Amino acid sequence: MKALVAFLFSVFLFPAWASAPQAGGSLASVYIFMDTNYGAMVSRYNLKVEGVEMPQMNGYKFVAFSFPAGQYLIESDRDGVGGTSLQLKVGAGEKHYIFIDPVGFPRPKPILTVVDERRGLEGVGKSVELSIPDASLALLANKGIRLARQPAPAPTVLAQAPAAAPSPEAAQAAQAAQAAQAAQAAQAAQAAQAAQAAQAAQAAEEARRKQAEIDLLRAQVEDARKRQAEVERLRAESEEAKRKLAATEENLKRISQQQATQAAAPAPAPAPAPVLATTLGNRRALIIGNDTYQSVPKLANAREDARTIAASLSAVGYQVTLRLDLNEREMKAALRAFSSQVQGGDEVLFFFAGHGVQLGAANYLLPTDIGSDSEAQVRDEAIQLQRILDDFSERKAKFTLAMLDACRDNPFRSVGRSIGGRGLAATTAATGQMVIFSAGTGQQAMDKLNQADTNKNGLFTRIFVQEMQRPGISIDRVMKNVRNQVAELAKSVGHEQVPAIYDQVLGDFFFKQ
Repeated sequence: MKALVAFLFSVFLFPAWASAPQAGGSLASVYIFMDTNYGAMVSRYNLKVEGVEMPQMNGYKFVAFSFPAGQYLIESDRDGVGGTSLQLKVGAGEKHYIFIDPVGFPRPKPILTVVDERRGLEGVGKSVELSIPDASLALLANKGIRLARQPAPAPTVLAQAPAAAPSPEAAQAAQAAQAAQAAQAAQAAQAAQAAQAAQAAQAAEEARRKQAEIDLLRAQVEDARKRQAEVERLRAESEEAKRKLAATEENLKRISQQQATQAAAPAPAPAPAPVLATTLGNRRALIIGNDTYQSVPKLANAREDARTIAASLSAVGYQVTLRLDLNEREMKAALRAFSSQVQGGDEVLFFFAGHGVQLGAANYLLPTDIGSDSEAQVRDEAIQLQRILDDFSERKAKFTLAMLDACRDNPFRSVGRSIGGRGLAATTAATGQMVIFSAGTGQQAMDKLNQADTNKNGLFTRIFVQEMQRPGISIDRVMKNVRNQVAELAKSVGHEQVPAIYDQVLGDFFFKQ
């Protein structure tokens, strides 16, 4: 009978113990089986662990505990009349089985004890959870013991023998498998991190590429804006140039119409002489026009201007001496000859069209063979304007008008010489003299208004010959009218040219009475 009970116990109960939950880490599993039933009589068993009383258990019970590794004193008694005790030493990961038989003597397992013959197997599979009060857990905790109780699962009737404990080789194999799994998990984690890093790098590169595209588009937009602004500026300049050209053509048309009207109009009847302090003595004029320079830039219309001035003066009664393209010797000879003819009381007019240059405070008129080696050479070979004026003053001319259309760019700069400045310097006139420069200090006299200008004379000359034909207007008024019209026409094409007048004349003189 005992053998049968032991066999049934091993078949029906031991598998339940073996399959009960195990504590992980440093815990040991302890399985306690109590049979407190004696047929109709029920006994009460008390259980103490390290002096801490567990709840009373009656009936047929199976309880599982998880103990920390260590040594424990386990005591039990039945119905409070005494019993036995057991020192149980458990190690981490171990399993221990204790069967409390009807006499209450705990026995360590895995060796199974024989169940009392008076008791059947009623109640197998009816194990219940042992409820440990918090106070008991606290007492054990004060002793340094942490119990993690686990209810035993319902025993299961199995048809196989209890599982055998794993062999050392199997345990090593399991550890190796766990290590391999851990290594695989680490490799997978590293691969995932590498993939994430690659994705982040790809995203950063894509962001950088898109930013570069945005920057390029911004640069293209800014470049297009600048080009559009340049187009607008050029369009505005073109419109302004068209406006100035139209204004210039209108002025030229007006001047041509005025000249045609004056030419077609009958000569006016002689007007009575104005009551003015006017002297009608001999009128003499020396006209010089130099175009074909040898060592400095040639000019285009100096000779034509000289011819036009000479013809206009001859028409109003001047004795005119016209000389063209004079070299140094010829120019000085022409000045000496003309000066020797001037007599006291004469009205003298001197006109020069060609190159002129200022050296210091003096102005020099250049003959066609002027050298360009040095400033000293220019002083020796050129003709100083002040000396010409002084000669006329010494000859007692009553009225002297000197007109110089020589205010152009410094001719020596174009041949690489730093001689003199641009245009002519301001001058002074003696009493009875009027000096006219076709442009002011530092300004350039215009030969043509634009490419469409076909007039053969320069701007100063064409206005002068028109104004001097007006009868009854004094010479000083004529020259002021010339200055105003020249400045207006030059401004219409964006150029600044204001003739300079140096006037020390006493009384009124006329080109045409």
